[in-house]
Amino acid sequence: KKYQGTGSAKSMLRSSVEQYDRMGVTRIETHANINVGGYAWARLGFSADNPTEIRQKVERAIRRAPRSPKAIAAKRALETSSDDDLMYNLANAQGADGERLGRQILGPRTSWDAHLDLKSARHRERLNRSFG
Repeated sequence: KKYQGTGSAKSMLRSSVEQYDRMGVTRIETHANINVGGYAWARLGFSADNPTEIRQKVERAIRRAPRSPKAIAAKRALETSSDDDLMYNLANAQGADGERLGRQILGPRTSWDAHLDLKSARHRERLNRSFG
């Protein structure tokens, strides 16, 4: 927790990706969880290995409170996202008033297997956007 929000993880990931490029690594795999991990990896542009399972989990959560701003934003992301963009769009979901809801949607109990395809222009674009 001491380093959360300081940019340390992004800096380390940026350095790692630069090294991976030099080494010819084309894919990064991780298990996204622990506190904000499910949200953080999605914001960095990682895609779910099993998007069908994620869609089912989010749909179950929506059914519990279908009219909440969080559920409406999550449903919009489910309906408009390709499997590849699903996690990124859930992490960046906003309410009608512009409130950022991604952290609530992908809360502390979110756990999923993830990957980043370093050969994919789309994955690189999302990753670079998160680096700022």
